Amino acid sequence: MENIYWSFGWKQYDSRDEFIRAVQEECDHVSPEGHGWNPQDHVCHGPLSIEFELMWKDPPDDMIYFEITTENRPLTQGEILHELNEQSFDFFKDKDHRFFEGFGDLIDGRMYLVTGS
Repeated sequence: MENIYWSFGWKQYDSRDEFIRAVQEECDHVSPEGHGWNPQDHVCHGPLSIEFELMWKDPPDDMIYFEITTENRPLTQGEILHELNEQSFDFFKDKDHRFFEGFGDLIDGRMYLVTGS
């Protein structure tokens, strides 16, 4: 999941469809010539654990985890980013490093989240 333009912690959404429309609008606005947002694309099978290292901590060894517990079926970009947006809202709402930059490699049902400012 690359070239997807989204910021965590701004808003929670009542439905996945509303969220998908918001991400589509943001991606089209930021990069009208093209982007990587394809909400129906399958990314991996659930369940999925997303790890986020708090790099600004000293030492940077604190981790937080977000769990997507959907069992034994493909997860789409839309499902993963929506679930992550909702679960991480309170954490990211007052942080500088809230811009989605992608995920690290999927290993044993785990990916790590990469954000920037």
